[in-house]
Amino acid sequence: MDAGVKSPAADDGGAVKFYNEQDGKFYRLLSDGTLAPMSDEVFFNVDKVTWSPNKDEGIIEYPDGANIYYDFKSRRQVTLPRHWEDFSFSPLGDQVAAKSVGIAPENRWLIAAKPDGSSIRLVEPMGDNADKVTVDWSPNKQIVALSRTGQALGADRQEVLFVGLNHENYRSFVVEGRGLETKWSGSGQKLLHSIHRAESDFKPELWIADATPDTVGGNRRLLNVNTWASKCAMADDRFVYCGVPERLEAGAGFAPAVANTTPDRLFKVDTVTGLKTEIPLTDIYTIDRITLSEDGSRLYFTDKNQVGLFKVDI
Repeated sequence: MDAGVKSPAADDGGAVKFYNEQDGKFYRLLSDGTLAPMSDEVFFNVDKVTWSPNKDEGIIEYPDGANIYYDFKSRRQVTLPRHWEDFSFSPLGDQVAAKSVGIAPENRWLIAAKPDGSSIRLVEPMGDNADKVTVDWSPNKQIVALSRTGQALGADRQEVLFVGLNHENYRSFVVEGRGLETKWSGSGQKLLHSIHRAESDFKPELWIADATPDTVGGNRRLLNVNTWASKCAMADDRFVYCGVPERLEAGAGFAPAVANTTPDRLFKVDTVTGLKTEIPLTDIYTIDRITLSEDGSRLYFTDKNQVGLFKVDI
């Protein structure tokens, strides 16, 4: 599709939904290639959309900090506070977590609420550490955020805390580098993550580990794939699809933008055996974000240098 595409997400029946920058509308691209508008409403200059996992609802964010909740079926729209950011829906879609970033440190909280902003609940204070908190509700509903505020373990290691809704004392998770990016498997049993460290010449490298509160950190393994978790999509607890740069300079982990014009190869990675299977691409791409269709038959992705939504049958 030849238009500026933002925030693609898998939808029912192998479809994908997204925001079209060209006309300011939201669309659903069906598995047969048909393009169907989700609404007649026009939303100008959208920066980001966080989709509900199982409803036609989303949190729409704008460059000036404005946020709205929108229900595409009922056409209901609610303005959310400007100081809320980094949204993540619960697996059932009935709640959303976010950072409430007030001016004073004592007014900066990890919160949970209904998607329309009602029934607000203060989860944990963030203070001066808001930039160290990643809001990412786990598919098994137990974890709402990851916080890089654990004990200092040296230059190349850090302790990451798992944050629950009810002040649970979960075990921490130790990662072997900096620049943490994460992706949950669909069950929430596994956490794919990328870091960079001196041993990898500060290039990003992928790891996988168990990630439930009872198993956190177990079966951790290095996958020997130099890319970022943001360029990957997990198919299940075992297999992951990733765009992998053909070459990376030392230090790329500190400055991902150096790879913005580097062509990618697409791989299916078996996180148990380490086997990597290349999926041929028909053109030269620098993959930005990958979305796996709900039926597992195709990958949709955006490119850092080309407008449009691209598809690969798998």
